[in-house]
Amino acid sequence: MSTKATIYDNRPKWMQKEDKRYACQTFCKFSKKCTSNLGYTCKKLGGDVIPVILFQQKRK
Repeated sequence: MSTKATIYDNRPKWMQKEDKRYACQTFCKFSKKCTSNLGYTCKKLGGDVIPVILFQQKRK
């Protein structure tokens, strides 16, 4: 017999957003260049969504 549990996050949106930003800033070396700030759904942190990272080319 398999039991499925669904977890709902009832906190305010700003708290959820802050948690995602914290995960990125703490565990990802590209956090300053990333425009996504996906949190744990990011591919770099074990999720399945590919982040958008902006790199600037060096001028010659």
